Amino acid sequence: RSFRNWLLKIATNLAIDHVRSRKRLRVVDLEPEQAFGWREREDSGPEVRRLLGRLDEGQRAAIALFHFEELSYDQVAEAMGVPINTVRTLLHRGRRRLGELIQREKAMEDRAWTAARRKA
Repeated sequence: RSFRNWLLKIATNLAIDHVRSRKRLRVVDLEPEQAFGWREREDSGPEVRRLLGRLDEGQRAAIALFHFEELSYDQVAEAMGVPINTVRTLLHRGRRRLGELIQREKAMEDRAWTAARRKA
């Protein structure tokens, strides 16, 4: 049992490292019913990777394991050593927070674009 937990912890850490190290991260809607406002853009990967880094460790790990490594809720719960409802909560809060961060970034870009147009 402890060997399995140890191995799952290594897999979790590798998944997180993999997400952190990717040069380009494709932007995807993390929930079909929740579009963040950014479409898949090749140049948005670094921004999303940076924003993922602003989530707390649990949210970031849950999102990495579920969405990028495509583990099931049960597998994520086992890998993280938490109950399945905790995984669902981490995913929900992480998606919501990521959506807020993306919307905030988009609003700042829009304001900068508007200010630049006024100066021109």
